[in-house]
Formats: sequence, structure tokens, C-alpha cells
Amino acid sequence: MGRRSGSLWILLVVATFLKGCQCGNQVTLTDNGYSTVLVAISEKVPESDNPDLVQNIITAFTEGSAYLYGATKNRAYFKNVTVLIPYTWVDKPDIYEDATFETFEKANIRVDLPTAHRGDRAFTRTYGKCGMIGAFVHVTPTSLGQDTAGRSLVHHWAHYRWGVFDEFATRKTNLFYENNAGSRSPTLCTTGIQAKLVDESGQDCNPGNEGPIVCHYQFESDTSAQASVMFYPELPTVTSFCDSDPSSPNYHNFHALGSDQNQFCNFRSTWDVISASDDFSGNNNPQRTISDTTPNIKLVYYRTRAERVSLVLDVSGSIDIGTLLPRLNQEASKYINSFAEGSKLGLITFNARAEVRHALTEIAGDADRQSLTDALPSFTYGATSIGAAIQEGLTMLKPTGLGGTIVLMTDGQENTAPMIQDVWPQVLEQKVTLVTIAIGEYADSSLEDLASQTGGLSFYDTEDAAHLSEIFSAISAQDSDIIQLTAGSVDVTTEGETHEGTVRIDSSCGNNTVFQFTYVCQDMSSLPASPVVLYAPDGTAYGVKEFDGHGRYSEEEEDHRSEEHGRGSAGGYVIDTTAGTVQITIPGTAQEGLWRYTVTAGTPAPCVALTIGIPDINPAIQTSITTTPSSELPVIECTGTLAHNVMNFREEGQRMQSFYVVVQQDYVCGLSAHVQVYITEPTGREVNLTMHDNGLGADMLANDGVYSAYFSGIGQNGRYNVRVQVSGRVYIDANCLAGVGETWDPFGGTTSTSTDGYNVEVDRIVSIGSFQVTHFMPVHDYFPPARVTDVQIDSSDMGQDTVVLQWTAPGGDLDDGQADHYHIAVSNNITTLLQDFDSAVSVQVHDCADRADCVLNNPSGSGSHEQLVFVIPDGFSDETVYIGLRGVDDEGNMGELSNIVTYSVGIRTKGGPAIVITVVTVFAVLVILVTCMVGAVLWKKGKLKRPASAVSTRSTQPVLNRATDVERGDHVIRATFNPSAPLPPISASKPDRSVLFRAKKEPDEHIVQPKPASQERGEDVVRANFNTRQVLLPPIQSAPKDTTAMFLVPKVTGEDLGQTQGASQEREETTVTATSATQEEAMATTQVTETHIPLLEEQHPEELDMPSQHAPGTDRDEGTVQTGENQMSDHNPSVHPPPLHPPPYEELFQEQEEEIDIVTDEEKKRLQEEEMRRLQEEEEERQRKEEEKRKKKKRKE
Repeated sequence: MGRRSGSLWILLVVATFLKGCQCGNQVTLTDNGYSTVLVAISEKVPESDNPDLVQNIITAFTEGSAYLYGATKNRAYFKNVTVLIPYTWVDKPDIYEDATFETFEKANIRVDLPTAHRGDRAFTRTYGKCGMIGAFVHVTPTSLGQDTAGRSLVHHWAHYRWGVFDEFATRKTNLFYENNAGSRSPTLCTTGIQAKLVDESGQDCNPGNEGPIVCHYQFESDTSAQASVMFYPELPTVTSFCDSDPSSPNYHNFHALGSDQNQFCNFRSTWDVISASDDFSGNNNPQRTISDTTPNIKLVYYRTRAERVSLVLDVSGSIDIGTLLPRLNQEASKYINSFAEGSKLGLITFNARAEVRHALTEIAGDADRQSLTDALPSFTYGATSIGAAIQEGLTMLKPTGLGGTIVLMTDGQENTAPMIQDVWPQVLEQKVTLVTIAIGEYADSSLEDLASQTGGLSFYDTEDAAHLSEIFSAISAQDSDIIQLTAGSVDVTTEGETHEGTVRIDSSCGNNTVFQFTYVCQDMSSLPASPVVLYAPDGTAYGVKEFDGHGRYSEEEEDHRSEEHGRGSAGGYVIDTTAGTVQITIPGTAQEGLWRYTVTAGTPAPCVALTIGIPDINPAIQTSITTTPSSELPVIECTGTLAHNVMNFREEGQRMQSFYVVVQQDYVCGLSAHVQVYITEPTGREVNLTMHDNGLGADMLANDGVYSAYFSGIGQNGRYNVRVQVSGRVYIDANCLAGVGETWDPFGGTTSTSTDGYNVEVDRIVSIGSFQVTHFMPVHDYFPPARVTDVQIDSSDMGQDTVVLQWTAPGGDLDDGQADHYHIAVSNNITTLLQDFDSAVSVQVHDCADRADCVLNNPSGSGSHEQLVFVIPDGFSDETVYIGLRGVDDEGNMGELSNIVTYSVGIRTKGGPAIVITVVTVFAVLVILVTCMVGAVLWKKGKLKRPASAVSTRSTQPVLNRATDVERGDHVIRATFNPSAPLPPISASKPDRSVLFRAKKEPDEHIVQPKPASQERGEDVVRANFNTRQVLLPPIQSAPKDTTAMFLVPKVTGEDLGQTQGASQEREETTVTATSATQEEAMATTQVTETHIPLLEEQHPEELDMPSQHAPGTDRDEGTVQTGENQMSDHNPSVHPPPLHPPPYEELFQEQEEEIDIVTDEEKKRLQEEEMRRLQEEEEERQRKEEEKRKKKKRKE
């Protein structure tokens, strides 16, 4: 266990530098310096036209490093930067080092050609929400040659690294905002920037006329503002980010409602978001004096593009040789056969130790592939050492230089040295990419971290290996030009049954197209002559031929059979009985259009597990169709990521999982696609969701080519695998940048020329990978309604101060289901909505135009259009008000504050009835105050007597053997005290109300004897013990003699209270003995100190009503209550206390079961947290024990 926890600790330390998209090169921040920053020059950028490009990159990073250091308040700079030189440039061995793991696709900053829509202006592709790391920064050779390239670099690094947004107008709809004075100002931050918006002729742009013209910012010459970097860093005076300090000159402009930073980060300042990032939160990388911020820049050249892969397979005893091992070998052989010539591949197996089954070999032909296939394992045994497996993989790849890939498959947890932590430094040093495949629920929990920290993918499959085919296809496509068109699986139940399918091939791809069908647990010899028939869009058939069952056909045989069958046969048709596959390769470029295929099943013969507890594998046919780009057009790409590799439900920031997929063609948006995400749960069940590009829910910006979805369907702890299917007609919008949307140049005064787009039918599969869920408790509702981001006011005139508010409904759990109700608030101060939403004026049902069906309490389902017509509540007149809303679910979980809209309230005068009500209310209050003051004076002088009718006097007979009833409650205390004040009559209390009394300590008197008490006390003391175990309490201290207090107690009609006895404790001051009745036939009594009875009888003989002491019983506990500032009441309106000393009716009753438990709110919260932790630990222990039981049954060591 010590080694295991240590390995996790190492992984978590590294993971603190990662948050969000794990789709590229991993950058770390150590000792304030960013290391391993990767810049890559595109192979399309010609060297001859850009002789100064490399030097411009060095200059931009040198100047940008110093600028970044100042903007982050001495907390970060660029320390180590690697620049990848493309293979299309001339090699300079004396300058360029060998590239290892670096690729253009993994680069943090890409140097590429200008885009048609944006030209040379840099941009950052972002996937998701505020604070999430982006995909990459795009710059051009021209932009890097500008004088302000270093400042612009920092601006976009903030987008990429910290997930902050622009603070200028990014769309024509957010050019202006309404300032404090009620006039319109240009969108900017800070307000200290002196600027205005003008058109191309220099004339002012005014609100309302910005639509048909092109506006841009024009700065005053005396502008001296220091912020913000996210507004316009090119201004010489700008050196800082906007912050949330009202006294700072860099104070964030949250009035600019339309700025992207306010919209997407919910009005948080950029510095607040940056400070909360993993780079700086928890005092990471505090301010440090760095004398030289010049980065170390390394130039590397890609001299070889061949893959170098070490395939590492688990053969420990938990791998069942009847089910899982044959499936692994089947998919591994397909993976081996997918390697192109020139690639290098080796094979390692491991259990308690690792063994090289086949040395790293360059693939020269089928003989090498067959040699690797023959080396696949045939038996399993022993323990599991993942560290040994990784170490052997590193040793295999090391002679070929840094980099390379280890594909690691395991179904177990490491239990034998060396451990992962022992070899992890070597992994980082050797810069190897790890790709992990977890099989079953017991696979080691560190696999996702291993992959993400090295830039690799992680996958999960259940023990029946239902998705292994598509997983290995996804691994083949990583860092290559292979495109997955479709993948799937169908179960086989009857011999000879047929299944049909279709796939679209678009004009951007079609080379090296391969249709592969894997027969899982079927007798290949039982297949018909042509088990698969494939039809091209023009009707050409592939696969109409005879099959003799002797295995793989040679190319000569294929050609011969094609000639024999004429048009009925074409292409390379291969049946591999060893791998259990039928593969059809389309020669040349496949036809554009819809392809159809028919697959015939063989004899169903389930793979039977030979290990107890391991499930059988049912017969199935798995389909995988891949292709590569054609040379005619840029390929239509689909890439994806997820928000969290690990969802730890103890961390609030990791509870919301979301998925993102970008559809693009050469940076241009692909719109209107049908995108479905498929999630395989730990149980193997598959669920699917539709992903949207509508700017709602998880989606940040509508129509930007990024499709998003929340996932709130977490049902248990474990691994979840994610893949996405993109299909249908996609509109390629040449006027939109994917992940950026439609933008214009607010500083250059120019706009791009509109370009026509086109529609194309596509099919794509995107394998996003797997994620883990930990510390999830199904009994808790973790998910509030999603934030509403499209609140708007309908401009139609509904009458004075009548607002038509419209928005899209969230769900009860993020964007799933429906909310319980809405909380809509109005304020004339935006700060109130942002910082103290509950104190703003709430819109109530009586404000709604349709009170019978007001949407406030009747939300529609997620995604529905909501509309609320309401009147602005009273209290606002001739001013601008801010309106925002939050969805609330049935558990009270409240969503984030929506976007905020404004409304100008007209002049409103209060009517006659309102004035009358106000006057009458004020007059009544004055009369009550005067009456109380006069009464107090008369009482003090003895001229005001209490009438006898105010007290019920009874004969003093003992109360014996009376049963409790519901009107008294289960716990009853009878106690009266205070020698200087009259007592009210005993009155009935509400059901189930127990009496509670709190008292303060005084420093004067100490009672040395320990007394029974309910629990330890702090500042407040309780002396009452209700029939529970005896707990010794520290000595109590008495109150001053003039302390006054009283409280009311239940009574039963006809009950008589008799003589009292002396105090139960020796005290000179006020003493109370309390008893409780909790069972049938229980009795209650009250005692007052004998020395005080004469005083009470003398002052108010008719009012004294005391119970007599009965024989003690088993249900009676005594305690002492010290008087103090707090008093009690049972809230019974029938009680009429004396005028001078009215008891309070608000604070002191609390329901109790066995003990009185007085704790502060902080103590309650602490106890609740402890109970939560205890329940979680019990649940984890239970799961651990169940897991151990299953493992004992499962494993065959």
C-alpha cells in the first residue's frame, strides 16, 4: 500500500498543471517558468518566403516572456521553448536537433498560413467553459514579424492556458453597453481607456446604426490606462490584466454586459480567473524575482516520420485464456497488420515481470507482420507489475532516440515491484507517449493519468471486449492521417443471419479505404464463400466470389478471381481465418457517396470463460471502416476532448463532465452536423446523448463548429469510455473559424470578404477516450440546473414597465430533465446581482401577467423556449435595472447566475392606496411604542396590576401518573424560575416541541461537582439531560442576581400543580431543576429554589402555579439551566405574558430526540462534513471488500 499511494501522489502532483483539454503537448509551470512549450511550423509554410521566421519566433518569445512576467505580477515567464522545423524545409544538422515526440498536431502554438476569413490576425481555439485550457494558438509568419508580436503572444497565451476571453467587442451586437450615467459607452476594460467607436470615414458609430457599417476603436492620444491585456495589449501603456479590486486602476468593467469575458466567465475579472487556475491557486508559483526572463529555445527537425511503437500486453493470471486472451490476440494481430512499411514495432508481455516477445522491428512487408503476429501470447499466469512493463518498453525504444509510443493494455492493478512511481522519471526524461487500454473494472486507477500526462489517449472496455476493435482503430489513427469513418458491433444469435449497413465517403477523403469486419467467437470455416458483399455508389460489387476456407488469399489469387467474375468483383478481398476478419481494400480513391454492405454470420459459438467470475463473450460482428485524405481538398476533420480525465466528486470543480467535438475543414467551421456521443458505463451498458452547437448548456458559442454536451448520467464509480459519431449534411461555412465563430476586426477597421460555403455528407467516428469517476454517492444530487446564457428582453411594447423575458430552459440536472422553479431578481445595482443575488428584489407570481400558469413555478423541459411577462416590482422609478435568473431543482440546488439584461424603468408615482397604507402603518407603530412606554412606567410605579382573570389558579394537588400525549410532545420540561418577575400561566405547546435553554457562563461562581449533561459545551451551556447516558460536564458558572428569564411549558387541562421542593443543586442564585417525560405514563414536575418561593408568593400569590414533587421514576433526569440573555417560547399565540417582561418568540426552541445538542452553525457544518466523510469511507470500504471478494474468485495466480 505504501508504494501504491506513493505512485498516485506523484501522478497527482503532475496533474495539478493540467486542466481541461488533454489533446496536445503538455506544458508544465515549475518555479515560475513554463517548460516544454511547443511551437510548430506548418509544412505548408514555404521556407523561401519566410527567411526571418525562426528569428521572429525567438524575438516574440523573448519579448513576450518579459511582458508575461510583469502581467502576472512576477509569477510566470517562458523558460523553455521548442520550435519544430517541418521536413519540407532544408535540414541544418549543425543547428537543428532531432525531433522526437514533437508533431504539428500536438503543438501549443501553430505557425501556419493566413486564413481566408481572418487573414494574419492570430486566434486561439477554445473548446469549453471559462478557465478551461484551449486547443492551440494560431499565428502566421506575418503576425510574428510585427513589433507587438510578443504582447499579442501573451494575450493569446492567456486565452489558451487560462481560459479567459476578450474584453473588447467581438460582435456587432455587443459594441456598446449602458454605463452608470445611463448613456452608452464602447465595450472595453478598463473604463480608464479613452476610446470611441468610429466608422471607416472616421464618423462616430452610435448605438442603433452599427449594423450596416463597419466600426472600429479609435484611441485618444492621452490614454494612460494600464489594463487590460485582454482588451488591447498593443497599447504601450497596457501592462496588466483587469482585476476585482475596486481601488485599483485596473478594476474590471463588469458593466460591459456584452464582453466575452463577462458573458462566458460570469463577470469575473480576468485576473480572478487566472489566479484560480492550477498554475497559481493554492499559492502555486508565488511571486519570485527573476533577473533574466529570456527563454531557452531549442530548434528540432523531423528527420524521420516513421512510427516507433512498443506493444505491451498483460498476461497475468486474471486474463482468461478462454475469452479475453483470444480477443486480445485477435485485435492485436489486426493492429500489427495496420502498420505501414517503414514503421517500427515490438512486442512485450508482462505479469510479475516483463518479457520481450519480439524485438523492435522495421516493417518491410507481410513477413515481418506475420512474425510479430506469431509472437502473440498463448498462456497467462502470475501477478502484475505495470512498472516492469513500462520499463521494458522504455528500454526497447531508447536506442532509437527520445520519443516513441508505448501501447499498454492491462486488466489488473499493479501488485509487484517495480511500481509505476519507480519508472515514472524515466518516462518523463525519455519523452515517450503512453496510450493505455483498461480492460474491466479492476484495471489500475492510474492509467488515465499516465496517458494524459504524456499526451496520449486512454481507453476503457468491459471484460467482454466489446469495443476493442474500434479502440485499436482509434490508436492507429492517433498522430496519423487515418480517418475513422464508422465503427460498430452487432450480436449474432443465428447461423447465417445477415446484417446491413451504410457509410458515406465525402470528397475530402477516399484514399486507402479499408472495410474490415471482425468475427468474434464464430467458426470462420462455416462462413459462406462471400461472407461480406460491398456495393459502391455506382453499383460495383466487391466480394461476389467463392471461398475455399483455406485462409488468406494471395494478391495473385485475388486478381485471378476478379478477372473471372468480371464486373462482379473488384479490389483486394482478404479473409484471414487466423485474425477472424474479412477485409476489403478499395484501390485508388474510393467513390464519393453512399456505400452499402451486407455481412453474413457464421456459426455462433460463445467464447466460454475458463475462470470463475469471468463472463463469456457472445458472438458478434464488429465493423471498422477507415480511409485517408484525398489530394484534392483539405480533409474534413473531427477532433474531440473531454473536460475531466478523472471526476473526483469530493472536488466540486470536477463534478461536471462535458464533451467537445470540433468539426472543421482547414480551420473553417462545419455547421449543422448530427453529432451523437456514446458513453460505455462500467457495467457495459451504452447510453447516448446529442451534442449541440447552439450556445446553450455546455456549448459556449453558437455556430462556431464546436459541438458540446454535459454528462449528468453518472450512476456509479468506475470507468466510462466515450466515442462520438458525426454524420449527416454538414455546411462548411467559409466565413466562420472553428472554435472562434464569426468575428470581425474591431481595431483594424476592416472586415473580410464574404465567401460562399457548401454542403457535404459526412461520416466520422471520434474516439475521445475514457475517464474515471471516484467518490460518487448515488444518494446525493450533485448537479444543479445549467447556467442560462441566452436571456433576452423582447422589444415588443407590452405597456409601461411590463417586461417580456425570454430564454431557453435548463434541466434539473444541468441540461437534463427540467428545473423545479426559477429565481428571477431585479436590481438597480449590478453588483447586487453578482455578489448578493438573494438580497435583490425577486419577481413573484403576483408580478406575472399570467398568474395561473406563471413560468416561475412551472418550468418547461430542457431546451424548451421560456417566456415570462411580468411587471417590474415596486420600488424602481426612472432608472435602469438589471435582471438575471437562476434555475433551481427539486433539491434546492441553484444554477449559476444567467447572463444579465437591462431594462429602463419609466417614471412611476405611488397611488393613493399605497400612501394611505404607509401612513396608517407608521401611525400604528407610533401608538404601540407610546403605549408600551406608558405601561412600563406605570408598572414600575406599581400602579398597573395584572387582573386575576389573566391567570388560571388551581388547587395544589399533585400531578400523578399522567400519560403523555401528542399535544405535549415526546419531551417536556417543566421549569419556572426568576424570583423578581411574575409568571404566566402554563399553556399547551405544539406537537413534538422540546424545550431548549441556553445560558452564558460568568466568571464569578464555579460549581465544582460535575453534573449530568447532554454533551460538551462551548460558550453556551445547557444543563438538561433527557434519559440518556450520563456525561460529565465541566463546572457551570452562575449569572448575576438580577438576571431575568422565563419560558413557557405545556399543560393539560385540569392538571394541578402542587408544592415544590428545594433546588436539586446547591446554589444561592437562580436554580432550575428540569425533568422530562418521554414514555407512556411518564410524569413531569418543576422545582424552584425554596428560598425564592416566599418572594413569588408575596409579590404575586394568585399567579404562582407550581407542581408538587412526585416519586422519582426511571424516565426522569434532572439538570440545571443557568439563566442568561436567551429566553424561550413555544410560539403559541394563546399565551399572554406579563407586559413588562414579554418572552421572546423566535430563537430558542429546537427539536431534539434524545439529547439537547446546542451547537453553532459552524459546528453543525463540521459535524455534517464529518458524517459525510464517514459515509463515504464506509461506502468505499464496502466497495473495497466486495472488490477483494470478486478478485479472489476471479484471479488465477
